Amino acid sequence: LVGTPVYMAPEQAQVAPGRIGPATDVYQLGGILYELVTGQRPRQGAPLRAALLASRGVMPDLSAMPQGLRAICERALDPEPERRYPDAGAFAQALRDHLQHREAERLADEGWQRLNTLRSATPSQRREAERLGAECAFAFEQALQIWPESRAALEGRHALVLWQVGRDLEADAPEAAEAHLARLTDPPIDLVVRMSMTFEQANLDYSAFYARAFETIGDQQTAEVL
Repeated sequence: LVGTPVYMAPEQAQVAPGRIGPATDVYQLGGILYELVTGQRPRQGAPLRAALLASRGVMPDLSAMPQGLRAICERALDPEPERRYPDAGAFAQALRDHLQHREAERLADEGWQRLNTLRSATPSQRREAERLGAECAFAFEQALQIWPESRAALEGRHALVLWQVGRDLEADAPEAAEAHLARLTDPPIDLVVRMSMTFEQANLDYSAFYARAFETIGDQQTAEVL
């Protein structure tokens, strides 16, 4: 077993030589990035415990990291090597992109902060929720205007739409939910099914919704679940 346990990749701790490669270095770089940003090592405790956590692919708590760096770190520390950056060069490019597009990442981070507040809003705070939702959407859209490939902004916009759809369905407003869902190019299949059932129960015409679902997730895949 070779390596420092607090930074060790799962494939190192599992002693799987066939899986060790450039992505293993990426995992260790992700651990160093985590420590630089949070001031904490990715794993705590005695070396044996750290090695055990590594073998299980336990990811450190990334919640304190800014969203842009969090996305980079999350990919670098993925337990599966094939889902990480392919090599150290790609990891370094992601960091350069983050620095170059710092304003976009700042806006995306603000959007996520408001979205997290929005998720904890109660039904009685409807006006506050509407304000936060508008601010979230504005922050994510502004970030994407500056940097269309911003992963933090793209994921934030997606998460906001899913929250809006869920809120509308809970409020028995399926048409409003459908309008929000139409903004997604890849709506989750389970949500498409839930929407179709809601339309049917409300005796609403959902032919237009079906047509959009077929366009976005494909005829065969939609037919299998509807």
